Formats: sequence, structure tokens, C-alpha cells
Amino acid sequence: MGSEHKISQPGKVVHFDRRGSKGPLPTTPASGGELGTTLCRELLSARAAGQSAQLLVFRISNFDLLVETFGPDFGNAAEAALLEQLRGLLRRREPVQRIQPGEFGIVGQGIRSEEALRAMTSRVVEGGTGHYEIEGVPCRLKLQIGVAACPTDSDEPEELLHFARFALRGLGDSLDSCRSFSRDELTRRKAMFRMEAEMEKALEEQRFILQYQPQFAVSSGAVTGMEALVRLVRDDGTRVAPGEFIPLAEDNGFIVRLGHWIIREACEQLARWRAADLYVPRIALNVSPRQLQDPRLVEVTESAVADNGLSMSDLEFEITERCMLGESEKVTETLTSLRQRGVRLAIDDFGTGYSSFAYLAWQPLDLIKLDRSFLARVGNDSRTDAVVQGMVNMARQLGLGLVAEGVENEQQANFLRRVGCEVAQGFALAHPQDPEAITQLLVEAECA
Repeated sequence: MGSEHKISQPGKVVHFDRRGSKGPLPTTPASGGELGTTLCRELLSARAAGQSAQLLVFRISNFDLLVETFGPDFGNAAEAALLEQLRGLLRRREPVQRIQPGEFGIVGQGIRSEEALRAMTSRVVEGGTGHYEIEGVPCRLKLQIGVAACPTDSDEPEELLHFARFALRGLGDSLDSCRSFSRDELTRRKAMFRMEAEMEKALEEQRFILQYQPQFAVSSGAVTGMEALVRLVRDDGTRVAPGEFIPLAEDNGFIVRLGHWIIREACEQLARWRAADLYVPRIALNVSPRQLQDPRLVEVTESAVADNGLSMSDLEFEITERCMLGESEKVTETLTSLRQRGVRLAIDDFGTGYSSFAYLAWQPLDLIKLDRSFLARVGNDSRTDAVVQGMVNMARQLGLGLVAEGVENEQQANFLRRVGCEVAQGFALAHPQDPEAITQLLVEAECA
């Protein structure tokens, strides 16, 4: 379902003392599996009758924090207060079963539309969320719900519990209060875990490789640099594009280890070209926000450069605009340290997302990389033409270099010449290629 229920109940305070409770706190029965006898029986009854049903699993989202702060007895009291509050909101045929601490379940039957399901989940979330005074302690309880449908998602009670919990966990810290199970999301999650294992194995087995895309001077066609692009090679030889694993590597922190390998490998390759008398002015490497938090980034870079007889000015680090959003003192310190040592710093995909003139003025930058989306429209949209011309002029006024990405045809290349853009890269000029192919390209350029 994935819809957001906005909870606004100003002034609602539930006072609770266990001595005033109308009944004992429900516990998970010994029979019926983890789901419990009551919920299991209702789901099996619906299945036998050929009827649809929904398992709603809801939790007090801050329950663990409450228990850690006030102790397990307070947690029990909070559960009892919540159930006391929900008694008057739920129908008799909607009994609540406690599944585990802070987590409860309800089976909804006869719900035939999304609107009806939303109405039921709203009753639970809005009715249970609010301010409580539990044994004299003021606190706020917030509910979140995961939903699994029988028989659409499964007709097995324990599997429905697994699916509803999966949907519930997917809410995380979001403002949404309810989410329905999605098999596509489960498939993506499984693929994520497989890819995490694949990345670890690939690094151990040296199955990451770098391809290089040349950057060219717009006026002369001379090679001005190479952008290093990482690829993962599977056991069967197929290659995985960075878009399939880089976001995951950034999320789980693997990008730091992978980034160390990329820096060392790129420096070794540049040294090999230099040893063969093939001149490549510099190598550009993409650096993520997580890498800029790495305390060893400067040390690893210096070591890789020194080990290969290079200088720090042979490297260019491309950072995204996201790195600049609410940048920490550590990020600024790292960027400053790298630039003081000679590394050139570039803003990648400039002009999209959260572009800000502030970081162009305040951060130690050398280069802007114009996002490919602009070139896709030049020549057909006068406003885009004017924006690109303005960016070229701005970069020149600020003393920054500018590289246009995504050159895919001669019309775009001619436009860049007209507006005075100095450097470009893209498929019309050269695709990302393995080092051997780039070596051949450099040899031919030397002979030309």
C-alpha cells in the first residue's frame, strides 16, 4: 500500500496505570507457532472458506528505546496502555494478538478494497499513536504497520507473518506509517544480499577491473585525461555495470575498500602508460561521500602515488554535489588536504540536483563537469543553449575548468566549440575501454 497516514491528534493524552487495566496483557500462546493461536486460526479459517484476509503486523516504533531507557517493566506497561487504548477502536471480530515485545497482529477479513484497508490501518495507527502518561511518566508512542495479504502473498500463516514483518521493516525511519508487502521488493532485497556477497568475493578474487574513457580538448582533439570507471566481472565473464553495485557499495561502506583498490590500480596503470612513453596528463577518479569520510583516504592516495613514481597532481577526484550538502568539517578538511597536496577536485554532474553557487565559491575546487542532460537538448532548445553558455562563462570567470559529459554526436561537439568549452568526453568521441584498447588509441594518437 505504501501510503502515508499523517497523525495529528493535538491534546490527546492517555493516562495509564497497570492497576486500572481491564485485563491481563496478552502473550504469545505456546501453540500456533510464532504467530499465535488466535491469528493463525483466523487465517486458516479464511483460507478454508476461500476468503481473502490481511495480516496486519504493527509495532511501537520506539519500543526498544523506551525499554532501554525505562526498563522492561515500563515496556510491559506501554504495551498494556496501547492495547487499552485500542480496545474501543477495534471491532469484536478484530482481536489483537501480541506476537513479541512491542509487536502485535490483527487479521482483517472481508476487506475488499484499498480504501477499506487504509481505513482499518488508519484506525489502528491514528488511534494508538499519541501522547501517553504511563505510571506518571509522559511519553509518545508511535505505531507502524506492515500488511501481507492472504492468499495473494501467501496462504501460509507463518509466511504471511514473515512478509508482513518484511513490509514493516521497510518503513524504517520514514514518515510513512503503513506499507504493504511487495514481492518485487523482496526480490530486490535478495538480489542486494547476493550482490554484497559477490562484491566481497570479486575483490578477493581480483575480478574488479577499470575501464578508461578519454577526455579530449575540443579544439585540437588531443587527449587531456582519462576517467577511470570500475566494472565487476562475474565468474562467467559477464560484466556488471557500476550502476548495479556502486549505490549498494556506498550504502554498506564497501566503497571505502573498493576505493582504495581503484586508487592503487589507476596509479599503476598510469605508471605503465608513462613507462611506455604514452603521455596521459592525469587520471580522473570518482569519489563518493562515504570515501571522503574515510580517515585513510589521503594516506592511501599518497602511498599509491609514491609507489608508482607519480605526483599527486596526476590525479583528479570527481565528487558529487551530494558531498557538498551539509558537508561536515571532516569532508572539508579532506578536500582541502587533497588539494593542498596537488590533487585536482571536480564537481561531477554539475547543473542537476542541488547545485549551489556557495560551494563553488567556498570549496577548494578546480573543475566543473557539466551534466550530460544539458548536451542532450542543446541545438533544440534556446534556453538550454543559453544555460550552457552561461555555465561556460561562469567557469571561466571563477578560474575553473569545465568538462562537458555525454557528447554523442557532431552537432553537440560543434556547439561546444562555439560556446568555448575546452574539454569534452562522450560516446561520440570514445567509449570506456579496457587498458589495452586505450593503449592502442594512445599509440595511434602519437603516430598521427
